[in-house]
Amino acid sequence: MASLEAVWRAYRARGLVVIGASVDRGTPRPLIDPYVKNLGLTFPILLDSEMKTAAAWRVTGIPTTFVIRPGREVVGMAVGPRDWNGREMRALVETLLPDTHGHGTR
Repeated sequence: MASLEAVWRAYRARGLVVIGASVDRGTPRPLIDPYVKNLGLTFPILLDSEMKTAAAWRVTGIPTTFVIRPGREVVGMAVGPRDWNGREMRALVETLLPDTHGHGTR
């Protein structure tokens, strides 16, 4: 989660959107908020306590991360933790976002 926060902060001005989904069954928002605050997460965290969204996306393990281009095209998926702030993942994100001069995607 911390590496997602770091990459979110680095690229949100260029259009990166990060959305978390909590699948903790029956856990109300007041129990999740201290965890989110402690980690310093600023991207939105949605509640999916009934696993409807997870089922619709065919999530088989936690965490699962989807990389989606504008227009809802899924271009990648990772099951399990990843260092989203590492060099390889940043290079991936770079290829999916508009360049800093506004000339579209690379």
